[in-house]
Amino acid sequence: MRLSNVYLIRHGETEWNREGRIQGHSESTLSNQGIIQTRKAAVQLKNIPFDHIYCSSSLRTRQTLNILQPHLFPNAIIHFEDALREIHLGHWEGQLHSEVQATEPDSYHNYTNRPELFSIVDGESYTELQQRAWNWFTTMLHSQPFSNALIVSHGVWIRTLLARAINLPIHKLHQIPRLQNCAIRIIHIDDNLTPSLDPVNGMKQTPYTAD
Repeated sequence: MRLSNVYLIRHGETEWNREGRIQGHSESTLSNQGIIQTRKAAVQLKNIPFDHIYCSSSLRTRQTLNILQPHLFPNAIIHFEDALREIHLGHWEGQLHSEVQATEPDSYHNYTNRPELFSIVDGESYTELQQRAWNWFTTMLHSQPFSNALIVSHGVWIRTLLARAINLPIHKLHQIPRLQNCAIRIIHIDDNLTPSLDPVNGMKQTPYTAD
């Protein structure tokens, strides 16, 4: 059985990550630390012959790809996709996590601890994000054959996709550890387009950094 591999990488640290601000669909540039993280990640990815690279259209992911790209397989086809953007968090975006926790403690608790209950009037729920991510992912799998593909995206987007790949309910999302910046995960795809997580890089525990 031939396996195809989908590599997923979270963007490098941003200025808002460093300040503890909520990002979502809003824009923040990579910090100096984020640039260093991305250069280190490029070393891990440089010998993988990617056929396609899919990148969130957000600024921080595009900056991450710009640093990665000179080290990657030169023949890879690059796609920028709005569907790969992070969970939309509406009026929370740009605020400090501590500010939202103080002003909307119940909603913030659900956001961090009870994803199945989280909702925001001007944004997305975890379920809506996961559906967006999975619809895009399955369409991508059926659109063209590949041996190795790279997805440059965001922490919550990647976690909800990994959960759906193993049929893990949203209320158990905590079983998919939060990703540090530039963390890499791998999904294997078999001939029947059935996904499975890499036993080493599928659910590795990593320290928390603000999404």
